[in-house]
Amino acid sequence: MAGELVQTPTNGALDWSDFVAQMERVKKGTIPLEFTTLTAGSTAPKIIAGSWVEVNGNMYRFNSQETATGWSGIGSPALVYMKVVVAGTSITAEFTTSAPTYSDLKQGWYNGNDRYILWLYKDSGDNYTLMKTEPEITRKGWPSFHVTKGGPGGPQNNITGTQKITWPVEIFDTNNNFASNKFTPTVEGKYLLTLALRWSGITDGDILEMYLYKNGSEILTHIEKAGTLYANTRLTVIVDANGSTDYFEIFALNNSRDTSDIYGNTELTYWMGSRIAT
Repeated sequence: MAGELVQTPTNGALDWSDFVAQMERVKKGTIPLEFTTLTAGSTAPKIIAGSWVEVNGNMYRFNSQETATGWSGIGSPALVYMKVVVAGTSITAEFTTSAPTYSDLKQGWYNGNDRYILWLYKDSGDNYTLMKTEPEITRKGWPSFHVTKGGPGGPQNNITGTQKITWPVEIFDTNNNFASNKFTPTVEGKYLLTLALRWSGITDGDILEMYLYKNGSEILTHIEKAGTLYANTRLTVIVDANGSTDYFEIFALNNSRDTSDIYGNTELTYWMGSRIAT
């Protein structure tokens, strides 16, 4: 048996303490695997004994060097994948040309229950070239963004009634999910959103309202009574997104007068968010 089951989740979590020193943990989709070579050549990479791999939420270990099967039977040129196959409490590695898809729930690339760990290109001479290892491409699961109004020169003046707040400057947008003043996450999960608005053109006692919209409808309201000529309103919330059609926008209203202004200062007026859980 090349590999064996070493751990199943306890209370929904794995205990990483036994091998944390030998891995680079990135979120929960980590694969602390080592290979004989990942440069190029005529002999396909083998998995080094002692390597660990998480598959379908369980942790497995290769007790001896694992030579994946199926390399010689694959025609060339071709894009070839190495996958880990679970059979009961044991695991083996195989080469295949069947492509995987990304599983947000499992935080990895899978085809059925098989986890994909290596991408290779097999040329016409049966030599291989490394394309990618699995951890390099699983980070799509954690979108985040930070947008502002661009500084003092970018205020939003004369807000009349309930008006959408515009965000012309992106500080970062890791998954290209922010556009047209709205955030449309393309990965399902829970998101932490933080918002701040700096108001001007107000008087003591004005009622300032800030709204979070989801799919065109208000889902959360923050109301604050102004105490000076300027005021700051802030909001932090966790929301669910389906990863496809859900989108979020920010609206604001001074409920005590016809018009108000939102300052453009980046440290006072901003919107940011990040995926924090599945």
